[in-house]
Amino acid sequence: MNNSKKKEYKQHKYQTNSLNIYPKISKLIGLTLLALFLSNCGDQKKSSCNQLTRKISSLEETVTNNLRTKDLTKIAETAQEFENTSEKITKHNFTDIELNNYAQNLGNIYQEYANTTQNFIVAFNVKDQDKGILYQQKLSELFVKQQILVREINQYCQ
Repeated sequence: MNNSKKKEYKQHKYQTNSLNIYPKISKLIGLTLLALFLSNCGDQKKSSCNQLTRKISSLEETVTNNLRTKDLTKIAETAQEFENTSEKITKHNFTDIELNNYAQNLGNIYQEYANTTQNFIVAFNVKDQDKGILYQQKLSELFVKQQILVREINQYCQ
């Protein structure tokens, strides 16, 4: 890494003293829960929306509690919760077929969050700055992907 890149790196969000890798995720998960809970779906849709809401509620709590942590153990717990939630919603057969498809896609995004977070932890531990930055960017991209999907889910459930 050349000197200008090192300087640029120090100014970047990926710094040893800042492990805030979930900047907006907690807020989005909370909005997802609220929107799904308050939606005026038909009976089958409403039931599926409520099931999805219950399945992601523990993830919201974990991400909210660990949002600003610098503790790698807590970040690893968050990655595990993403993985657990992914498994819960991808293995569940929602009665509404369309929402089931959305849930599968959301579960895939959550699994990507888990994998990327775990990779970030490894990069951080071995002090691989380039990979750390790459994984932070990937998490940001996943956030955008999740936002779009949640918007689609909310539109479907209205």
